[in-house]
Amino acid sequence: MIASQAISAGDLVAFATYTVRHHAGDSLADVWDRTTEAWKAVTQSKGYRRGSQRGFLKVVEVTYGDNGWHVHLHVLWFFPPQIAGVSLDAFGLARRDEWIAAVHSRGGFALSSGQDFRLLDGPHDVHLATYLTKATDTIGLEMTSTETKVWSKTRPVWEVLTAAINGEAWAVPRWLEWESGSKGKRQLSTSAGLRDLYGVPEVSDDALAKLEEGFTVLCITRDGWAKVASRAGLGPRILSVLESSGVGRLVDLLEAEGVEWRPADQDHQMHEIAASRYLASVEFRQGQA
Repeated sequence: MIASQAISAGDLVAFATYTVRHHAGDSLADVWDRTTEAWKAVTQSKGYRRGSQRGFLKVVEVTYGDNGWHVHLHVLWFFPPQIAGVSLDAFGLARRDEWIAAVHSRGGFALSSGQDFRLLDGPHDVHLATYLTKATDTIGLEMTSTETKVWSKTRPVWEVLTAAINGEAWAVPRWLEWESGSKGKRQLSTSAGLRDLYGVPEVSDDALAKLEEGFTVLCITRDGWAKVASRAGLGPRILSVLESSGVGRLVDLLEAEGVEWRPADQDHQMHEIAASRYLASVEFRQGQA
């Protein structure tokens, strides 16, 4: 992955978060477009073009809460090893100020306290870098990794989908808005030349589709999936156990957690767990309840 390759080469990696203020009346399309245009302004600024960075990896994360759609950026910045700490701090402050100015110039609002920039250091930060870089190569990992966080005021879009499936009235229009507002948007991207620099090739859509081909090993019922969605971290644990230990241990986990499941050949309306030697992913299959 890009982060591990960079660290192995002795380069420095910094983690940044860029946010915008939002309100319940703001449409997803408007907030996302404002975020996109602000980022474009940052990466076209004179300060950025003259900077010492090797490049960036960017993930757009979207959640929904009482204040509406929250669209924010998680960015890994890559630097050569000889850059001084003072220069790193100056770089972070300059990009923060450019971000805030760009958001304001496009009719939005951003607070200094809502932005973050720090050098990655320690096991937790290595895990974070790994998540972000893996997310650029596998859609399934990006989807399920949102469940590893504890959500209080906002929830990931996949929880909105679960609520819509369960018939919660508020969630149906929000999911439809997500489908229309996210269409054509790219959530995962890297700066030009970064992958070549660290020897990490781009994965095409066709290649991803082949990686996601698999077979059904068991099915989680609708009630079972509601329990999975309500417990932070359970979804990724399910996939991890399936990949590392097989179906038997997966069944043990589901039974221990009280998650209702059925053999793969039973025709229920449920979530299928599909597995291949490349990827575990979760899909929803329409059928007779």
